[in-house]
Amino acid sequence: TTSYVTPIGPLCPFRSRVCEFGSEMDRGMGEISAQAPQFAVEMGRLQLEAQMGQQPDFQRVRSLADQMEQSFERWEALLQKLQNSEDFQSREYYKMTA
Repeated sequence: TTSYVTPIGPLCPFRSRVCEFGSEMDRGMGEISAQAPQFAVEMGRLQLEAQMGQQPDFQRVRSLADQMEQSFERWEALLQKLQNSEDFQSREYYKMTA
């Protein structure tokens, strides 16, 4: 017989039901990750305007702050689910990200 040693946890090619592709956890991480570049672009624009001596548009700043707060709340909820999960792979994800 041939034996193979595979990585464990998040690096394992075999995923638990909780961590499989398309799961609630996978979709949640994907949504949060997809928003990060948008935040960076908008923050860059605000920084450029400030460097040019312009006052930032209050509505734009408020909108960005609200979006970032919502994303952070989703992040915290996702981490809470990972931490409290009975799934070993989920707990490993938590330890790697928290």
